Amino acid sequence: MMQVENETGVLDTPRDYCPAANRAFNGPVPKELMKYLQAHKEQLIPQLHQAWQATGFKAAGAWEEVFGKSTVNKNDWEAYSYFTEEIFMAWNYARYVGYVAAAGKKEYDIPMYMNTWIKQPISGAPGQYPSGGPQPTVLDIWHAGAPAIDIFSPDCHLTNFTDWYRWYTQAGNPLFIPESAGDAVGAAHALWILGRHDGIGFSPFGIDGNSGTNTPLSRVYQLVSTMAPLILAHQGDGSMTAIVLDKATNSESVRLGNYNIEARSMTRNSGPVTNPPVALFICTGPDDYVIVARSHGGIRGNDLSCLDSCYEHEPS
Repeated sequence: MMQVENETGVLDTPRDYCPAANRAFNGPVPKELMKYLQAHKEQLIPQLHQAWQATGFKAAGAWEEVFGKSTVNKNDWEAYSYFTEEIFMAWNYARYVGYVAAAGKKEYDIPMYMNTWIKQPISGAPGQYPSGGPQPTVLDIWHAGAPAIDIFSPDCHLTNFTDWYRWYTQAGNPLFIPESAGDAVGAAHALWILGRHDGIGFSPFGIDGNSGTNTPLSRVYQLVSTMAPLILAHQGDGSMTAIVLDKATNSESVRLGNYNIEARSMTRNSGPVTNPPVALFICTGPDDYVIVARSHGGIRGNDLSCLDSCYEHEPS
């Protein structure tokens, strides 16, 4: 694959305010974008759908007429301050990067992806993180402006990684992680994305600092490589899931096949887990499961296992 650009976006300001950008922002939303939004109206990512709905799904107009005037909420990092400005920047970056990617594909037809500096809890408005990059709330804009980009990916070092990885599976986006932790937490990420979201790859940041054949990540990689044919055979058909216990709740329950799978940690977590228990489940028959699991206590002996398992209780 080819990473076309690195963490695209503008910092320290919600958008470009040069004269040409101001004229474009106060001018009409491009017809190509409006055509895409109208064709995908019922499938748009919720935040974009909500912003457009608030203006009555206007079919034409200036950016603030179509997507609304910006509001600012500095106290809530999940609020979408300056969202119209972010949409505007996303479209213009997407058109440029998409042009570069399309030109590259003409010469060398391989998958192209974009990595993203995602919004942090300490970030408020766009500009405190790179505004206009392929954040999950503007993936539709990037799909419209840069169809040559095959994958949009998060650079994720946050504790709520399960949320971010889920957000990057919206709009049919394949899940590939180009940058994250390479320690025991990263090992849990790698196994979890494979089972929970049919992830296609996990690439830790600074792998040279986590090298070796007996690290948590290398042990997971070794195990997954032996299971690759089985994982690929079940990828995308709903017969695979995963659980990670990385929060203070210490438990999680998921449904797979005829059974509810419940995982519980015997250790009370008071904060972020540095070596989270993780398990991948593959349903190979009505009562048959292949399970790959890592316990809370690190990589020792049989902490990682792969076995055929049949639950002894009735389906619940």
